[in-house]
Amino acid sequence: MNKRERTNLILELSKILMKEDFHTREVILTTYGLETLENYDLMNESEVYIMNKILCNGSNERLIEVGSHFNLTEFSSVEEVEISTNQIHIFISHVIQNKELAEEFKEELENYGISCFVAHVDINPSDEWIKEIESNLKNCHALISILTGKYKESLWTDQEAGYALGLGKLIIPMDYSEVPYGLLSKFQALKANGKKTCTLVAEIINLLSSKDEFSQVLSNTLIRNYERSVSYMDADQNLSRIEKLSTLNGEQIQRIRFAGENNDQISDCFKISPTRLNNLECKHLGENVSKS
Repeated sequence: MNKRERTNLILELSKILMKEDFHTREVILTTYGLETLENYDLMNESEVYIMNKILCNGSNERLIEVGSHFNLTEFSSVEEVEISTNQIHIFISHVIQNKELAEEFKEELENYGISCFVAHVDINPSDEWIKEIESNLKNCHALISILTGKYKESLWTDQEAGYALGLGKLIIPMDYSEVPYGLLSKFQALKANGKKTCTLVAEIINLLSSKDEFSQVLSNTLIRNYERSVSYMDADQNLSRIEKLSTLNGEQIQRIRFAGENNDQISDCFKISPTRLNNLECKHLGENVSKS
């Protein structure tokens, strides 16, 4: 979906949702994993403005899902996905038995501003579904393989991993009692058994931020999310995600420092203290920088 199509979809969805009553809107937004109006200041901002902001913060995939809910079929077809230099796209390969686990990874990764495609594997996918899988494999930056005992038995997961491998994509195997095999064995797996999904995602973020081809895109995405924080809790969580990054440059530190000048959800958040910001700066730029 290009920028013009995304803009048209957002405007159309905003128009439709504003015709619904408040409770129905909240249910729909929650069901499709979008922010809700209750997180915003309804006293000082119009509901239309807030609705547009919520939709603008949503990923393409989630917007398309909401569009499908309202039968906006002109936005539902997936052609070649344009690789954006402003966002990392990850394909999550899994067997159907691990569908809920895959969706947990998707939800956690999207908190970091990473776009994810979860392939809901079926025995006999339709031609359109195969095209969608192929398109997302071509245009992802990395593939996560959720390696469980059933992974080898699938007719599709091996092909997904092999396809991505052939295109030179980064492969991130998750070892749930199934070590990487075949060509996947060349990649170091993350030990997953007994760990929470949020812990594993933090490890994935650390891995991505350590690689030159991903570090700047990931850092800028998280800083952009921080600058757009919509509540005190949101600001605190967004800064916590930034603190997990292994690399930040001087310009990015300055953006973080001055983000509160244009967003009172940051400046008025008691958890975001000067000491916390100084510690972040010292970690990346050296102890003497914040004293100068």
